[in-house]
Formats: sequence, C-alpha cells, structure tokens
Amino acid sequence: YLLELGPSIAPQLLSHLQEPEAEIRVRVAEVLGLLGNDAAVAALHPLTQDRDRDVIEAATRAIERIKMRKHSPGQG
Repeated sequence: YLLELGPSIAPQLLSHLQEPEAEIRVRVAEVLGLLGNDAAVAALHPLTQDRDRDVIEAATRAIERIKMRKHSPGQG
C-alpha cells in the first residue's frame, strides 16, 4: 500500500525508523529503499548499527538501492 502512495510518503515514514519493534524498522527501511532519497539515506544510516541483524541488512540494502537509483541514467 505504501508503495502505491509513491515517494511523497517517504518523509512521513522516517520517524518509524525509531520504532522499538525490529520488524517495523525492517519494513520501513524496505519501503524507503524503494521510495527514498538523500534524506532517507541519512535517516537509514544509524540503522546500519542497529542491535538487530535483520534491521542492519534491510537498512544497508535500502541505502544501496537509493544510491543505485540516484546514479542510474534516467533516474532522479
């Protein structure tokens, strides 16, 4: 559902990266990886040091995805 809302939803998701439940942080990181921008990268970076391994992996993948999209021809 969040993906259907498009990139405009990304800023509203950033605060959810602080949720106590790891599964929520993982899912938000995944969505931000698909919709996020430089602000999302900055917000995701602390999660690369999270206490939960799944969160670390999701945040790392999300950051890589955003950076790849940013540097791809024809992308913003």
